[in-house]
Parts: sequence; structure tokens; C-alpha cells
Amino acid sequence: MIDRNMKEPTTNPLTKIWDLFVSPSAFVILAILWCLDLGLGSILAYKRDPQFWMKMDSLPFSQWLERMAPAEWPGSLWVYILVALTWLMVASLLFCTVNWFFRRRKKIRGMGEFLVHLGFLLVFTGFVMGSGWGSRVQNISLFPGESTDIEELGLTLTLDELRVERDAAGNELDAVSEITLSELGGTKVDAGEAKLNSPLIYGSTVVYPNRSRPAPRDVIIDIEGKGVVKISAPDKKALEDGRTLEIINFLYPGQRMGKWNGPGVFLTLASVKGQSLFTSYLGFSNELRTAKFGDLKMTLMGVDTADQAIFNVHRDPGVQLVLYGALILTLGTFWALLGYLRRPSLLPAEVIEEDGED
Repeated sequence: MIDRNMKEPTTNPLTKIWDLFVSPSAFVILAILWCLDLGLGSILAYKRDPQFWMKMDSLPFSQWLERMAPAEWPGSLWVYILVALTWLMVASLLFCTVNWFFRRRKKIRGMGEFLVHLGFLLVFTGFVMGSGWGSRVQNISLFPGESTDIEELGLTLTLDELRVERDAAGNELDAVSEITLSELGGTKVDAGEAKLNSPLIYGSTVVYPNRSRPAPRDVIIDIEGKGVVKISAPDKKALEDGRTLEIINFLYPGQRMGKWNGPGVFLTLASVKGQSLFTSYLGFSNELRTAKFGDLKMTLMGVDTADQAIFNVHRDPGVQLVLYGALILTLGTFWALLGYLRRPSLLPAEVIEEDGED
């Protein structure tokens, strides 16, 4: 018989909040909302501006949120919602991880659950840190043998070798870059291979190979009365009188700079002491093919191309968390799988009987 005068046991509000955050259902709902917000928001942002993601990726997310998001309002509302959902998911993963110690620490087989939660937490936190902070240098173009200083990161990037793998039809499958990272002073700090889905990682510095492309590198010029010379970027070509010719910039087909249209090349003639004397543009149209550089009349004869690698270099404070998290997540997955396979209901009857005798 039920005593109607008995009061319902009261539950601590903090306990209710805790139970909510450690609930698998709550995390699944958060994850679904996160995916829906990201998917729908991305589609709307792309329709407004097809370059949206390129512009966002050019800055750390915290800087984009501070500088660019207010100007996009209300179109950036979905981004603010995504940030809130992200922090809620991180909190849920953290509480679930801690909860294992309070309620399930005696179940050794359940260690896989703890490792999976911890791995997800580290990976997620690492991605949040990497997206929100650090610095990024985009679209670094290098030919094999070339180097460039990345002053923002205090490093020099050198492309030692580039191997472009293609299919039978000539389509690019992958570009494998052998690269070297050095301090600006010249001390080598790391070297290795970078390719699709396999960047070079040095501490918090990540070198992402973007793509490769055929790019103009060598220019063939006919200098009236002096013959044909070949100029290779970035080297200078010394003339008989000690002056030098140097490639300043290329314009690709369809590219435009001021009144000049690509394809073509900007050349500069420098004195023996290296002082620039004349700079002009040579193109393939009849009116741009020949130009005067002081007392020298030059005609563009041709441009040779070579494979060029494109890199994005990030200073990512969360990359090590992602690596450790992925390792722990893998370990937890196998631990949980082995625990599942060793459940009594999945073992033969004679094995269960032997275990019971122990």
C-alpha cells in the first residue's frame, strides 16, 4: 500500500545538470544539432559568397570571429551558434570522461569507454585550439630547389624535391614534396616528406601541401644584336657588359595587372652594382612582344613551365593534442572491442563453465 503522505525524494539541481551532461543521448543531440548547423550554415554562406571558406581559412578562427563576423551579421549567426554548440560538446565530453572515475572505475573492461571519451575530448579540443588560435601563412609557391623565409613563424621553408604522381590519362593523383624546415638563421630543424593527408609536423608547426601546378619558370629572350638568352627564376642572368636581367613576376593566362594581360613576364635590367635601371613587361601579343630596356631591344621568344608546389604553413597550438587524442582513441576502440568479444554471452559454454570454477 502506498503512503500518499510520503514526499518525493528531492534531487540536487547540480546533480541534474551533471546527469544531463554525461547522458549519451544529450551528446548525440548536440552532435546532430552541430552537424545540421554546420551543414546548413555552410550552404547559405557559399551561396552568398563562393570564396567564404577560403577567406575564413586565411585567418585563425578567433581573429575571423572578432574582425569579420560582425560585418557578416546576421549571416554569421550560424557561426556563433556553432561556437556555442562546440563548447557544449567539449563540456559533455569532459564530464563523461570524469564521470567514469566516479561511477565505473571498478570495471576494467569499461576502460575502453574512458579511453574513447578521452581520445574524442583531446581531438576535439585540439581542433578547437588549432582553428581558434595560432597563425597561418597561405599559398607559398616553390619550385624544387627554392627557399622562402616565413618571418611570421621565424622559419625558412625549402622544397628539395617534388614528385607529381599521375594516372594514365595524365591527371594528378598526388604531389609528394621533400621539404626542409630551418630557422631564419639557417639551422636545420626538421626535414621530411609531405603529401596529401600527410603534412610535415614539427612541434606546433604544420606544413600542409596544397597542390602542384605547372608554372612559368624560364624565359627565352632575343636581345637585338646580342643573341638569345635564357633567364631562370629566381636567378639573375648576367650579360656580357656586367649588367643583369631578372624576372620580377609572371602573369598567368587570363591574369591581369593594371593595363597588362597574361600570359607574360615582367623583367628588370640592373646595373653592375645591382641598381634597377629599366623594368618592362613582355607578353605574347604583337604590341607587347617587344620592348626597349634602355639601349637594349628585347623580344619574348617563349616561356618554359615546370611543376611548382603550393603550401600552407600553420602554427597550430592544438596539433599535438589531436595526435595524442587519435592514438588514445584508437587504443580505446580496440580495448572496447576486446571487452565486447569477451562478454560471457559471446563465449562458448565450456569457457564460461571454466571461468565460473575459477
